[in-house]
Amino acid sequence: MRIMPFHWRLSSAPLYSLAMALPVSMALISIFKLLAFTTGLVVLCQGILQKRSYFSLRIIPVYCILALLGFMALSVPFSSVDTSTALLALAKYGKLLLIPIALILLRSRQQALYALLGYIVFQTFVVLSSWLLFFGVKLPYIPAGRNHFTVVFSSSLDQSILTAGFVVLCWHLAKEFPGRYGRHVAYFLAALGTLNIFFALYGRSGQVCLLAAICLTAYWAMSKKTRLAVLILPFVILYAASSISPQFNKGISDIKNEVLAYQKTSGKTLNTSSGLRIEFWGKSLLLMTEKPVLGHGIGSWKHEYDRLQHNNPNRPDFSVGNPHQEFLLLSVQLGALGLALYIAWLISIAWHAKKFDISVQRATQCFLIVFVVASMFNSALYDGLVGDYFCCILGILLAFGAYPPDDTHPVDKSLPKA
Repeated sequence: MRIMPFHWRLSSAPLYSLAMALPVSMALISIFKLLAFTTGLVVLCQGILQKRSYFSLRIIPVYCILALLGFMALSVPFSSVDTSTALLALAKYGKLLLIPIALILLRSRQQALYALLGYIVFQTFVVLSSWLLFFGVKLPYIPAGRNHFTVVFSSSLDQSILTAGFVVLCWHLAKEFPGRYGRHVAYFLAALGTLNIFFALYGRSGQVCLLAAICLTAYWAMSKKTRLAVLILPFVILYAASSISPQFNKGISDIKNEVLAYQKTSGKTLNTSSGLRIEFWGKSLLLMTEKPVLGHGIGSWKHEYDRLQHNNPNRPDFSVGNPHQEFLLLSVQLGALGLALYIAWLISIAWHAKKFDISVQRATQCFLIVFVVASMFNSALYDGLVGDYFCCILGILLAFGAYPPDDTHPVDKSLPKA
């Protein structure tokens, strides 16, 4: 067995704090993210001076992150917006560095588990609070101005997506929960979160994300002979969800009505979620055809969208910063090359996770599916809270999987033996 020095254990505290802050406070996320970046940089510089070997950093997902951020930086000079705007957008994508930061600060499987459990405890508090609100209990810590009565600290969109990720982690990492009844507690929390998404929250993105995760989990549970059933499984689950969940059924009906309203008014109905997305996605495709290879440069989407909408009397009367679709956002800014780097990063995570033991492998891949599906309807990486959430948890999962269950291969080969 190996013992970590106290200052090594202490250096992980900012990441623990960030993981716990994810469900509850955007202000705390910003503070602890800055602390995590600062601590990670100090630890990395110290390790370089001491010639320490960080084997967990030498993985393809980290190289893909550096390549993607490097390409974003190279696009700043030719971006169609001023340098300050481009650099601000680049800084927002800097949250990708939370992944290598997690690999630097989490020096054992146990530390990564502590970080995950810290997030799960606070997300459990949010889910329980949401249920209490659903049953009419007034809670003194709930802020005013919420857009739905069961939303606790963020928004129905953010909370539903975070809860979908929470369900995935509880289900696939159930055996990692401590205590005699830890596995049963994990399954109970997964069920509690699932019911919360479909019966208490109005967040269509979270519902679709969780359905995708359920399909993937069911696919893994099938025998090889029956896996062809996965082709019809999504339709069965959709039918079941729309039949038993009033929130999900209402969401589907709202999408249908919003799309029909948009079509009937020839694109003039831009005050609905679906109408706005159709408008943004259509204009993004036009922008992609203008510069298909390298794009318009980092931070350019809003500027280019406003240019197309300059003479449109029906354009939205509020500031629009992204098209609510991460793949289109990156395609407009960075072209096909940037999109290819982004997709390569996603694939590299799924591929690298195959090296993990089965529970962490499936947790990582299923959590990645939640992220990809969320990105289909939102700018899940560019957005503040959701982007920080996915990058932080993915980093922790990669750090968790970097160590075998017996945890005998620490990052630093010079750890003192007990």
